Amino acid sequence: QSHKRGPKTRYRRTAEVVRQVIRYRFLDPEASAEVIAQRLCQSGWTISIRSVQRVVEDFGLQKKTLPLSSEG
Repeated sequence: QSHKRGPKTRYRRTAEVVRQVIRYRFLDPEASAEVIAQRLCQSGWTISIRSVQRVVEDFGLQKKTLPLSSEG
């Protein structure tokens, strides 16, 4: 029972990282989460592809799909 509770590592999705993900998404709307994560890693930020996907989902920045037209 002497174990510490709570997070054991630093929080990775800081406000600055989230801003950078959104920025990269607006600069290139076609960029995938993998590409955005790779760009962030090259810039010195440590973030996983899944974290980038979560940010994109949280802010509703998914790629827009064209509605299927019903012909008839």
